[in-house]
Amino acid sequence: MKLPSWKMILLILTVAYAFIIFYFLIKTRLPNSTHIPHFSIVDTMDTMSNKSVEESYISADNLPLREYAIKSSFNSAYDGGDVSAKTLAKRIEDGYRFIDLNVFSASGGQLFVGFSRDNAPALTSVKLTFAEAIETIKKHAFVKPKTTPEKSAASQESAATPAPSLAENFYTYPMIVHIRVYRTPESTEDIIAKIADFLKKKDDMYLRDADNKPVQINGGTPLSRLKRKLLFTMDIENMRQIYAPTNTPSIEYVDKTTQEAMRSFVNMISGGHTIITFYKYSDESIMNRTRKLRVDDAKPDMKFKTNAAELAIVYPHPTDNNANPDTKKIILNNTIQMIPMRAYIEDGNLSEYIKMFNDLKTPFVPLTFAYTYHNK
Repeated sequence: MKLPSWKMILLILTVAYAFIIFYFLIKTRLPNSTHIPHFSIVDTMDTMSNKSVEESYISADNLPLREYAIKSSFNSAYDGGDVSAKTLAKRIEDGYRFIDLNVFSASGGQLFVGFSRDNAPALTSVKLTFAEAIETIKKHAFVKPKTTPEKSAASQESAATPAPSLAENFYTYPMIVHIRVYRTPESTEDIIAKIADFLKKKDDMYLRDADNKPVQINGGTPLSRLKRKLLFTMDIENMRQIYAPTNTPSIEYVDKTTQEAMRSFVNMISGGHTIITFYKYSDESIMNRTRKLRVDDAKPDMKFKTNAAELAIVYPHPTDNNANPDTKKIILNNTIQMIPMRAYIEDGNLSEYIKMFNDLKTPFVPLTFAYTYHNK
C-alpha cells in the first residue's frame, strides 16, 4: 500500500533524525587520538557578568588577563653556562613575570632546577634545588629592589611626576611560575607529586582558596584579582611526553594520582583550552589559529579593549636555538601574549622585547599600548 506523500516525508525525517542522534552518541564515546583533552578543572574566576566585563575595560590596571603582553622568560635560572639562584633573582629584578623552571630529581630523590632546550635537561646541575628556587622567587617577586636605575634628565623634565619605571613597579604584579618536569624513560618517580608535596604548605603568596586549593584562572580573569600572588602553571604536552605510556601517548592516560597532584597546586594549564599553545616559533598552525591584533576604538568607554579572544603562548623549540623571535611580529600578527624569551641569548630581538616593557614601564603591557607602541 502506497503511503501518502506527507507520511513518506515524515517517515524520512524521523529516520534521518534518529540517525543523527545515533551518530553523535557513538562519536562521543569514541576516543580521538588527535585531540588533547583538557583536564577537568573549572575556570572559577571567569564568571563575570556583562556589566563587570564592560567595567573591566575602563582601567588599564584591571583588564582581563588576555589583554596584556606579559614579560616572560624561558630557562629563567640559566645564564648561558649554569643555573643559579643569583641568575633567577636577576630575571625577577629585570621585570620578568613569567618564570620557567625545568625540574628533575637526583641525589636520592631531591628536586633540582636544570637547563633544557626540551623536556630532557641538557644540564643536570645540582647547584640549584627546587626549594631554593621557590624561596628565591618568593624573596624577590614582591619586593621593591633596594637600588633602581636613575631616571634620565629627559624623563625627569618630561613630566612633573613621571610614571614609575618598570624596576620601580614590577613587584606589584602577579608572578607566573611555569614548571616543566623531567624523569628518565625507565623511571617511575612522580616528580609532580614531589612538587605538590613541597607546595602543599599554605602560603599567603599562593593563589589559593580557603581550603588551600589553587584558584583556577584563565584569560578572562581580571588582573586586579591576581596582584602580588604566585600563580603556578604546567603544560599538557610536557606531562604527556614524560608521563603518558608509550603505547598510549595521550594525556588522558597519565596516572590519576599524578593528575590529582597537579591539580593540588596548578592555577592554569597551557596546551589545553585555557591557553592556546604553540611549541615552535615557526609553527605553521600559528597563522591558522590566531588573529592579527586589532584595537576596538569604537567605544570610548572600552578604550582598552582589543580583539584578543583567548590567552596564548609560544614556547621555543629545541631547534630554535640561534636567536630569540621577533616579538613585534608575534604580538601584532598573532596576538600572542606570552613569549618566553631566552635571556641568556643576547640579540637584537631580545633587546627590542626588553625595550618595549622598559619604555612602557610595566611588565604587564596592555595590548592596546603594545599596538600603539609598535605602530607608532
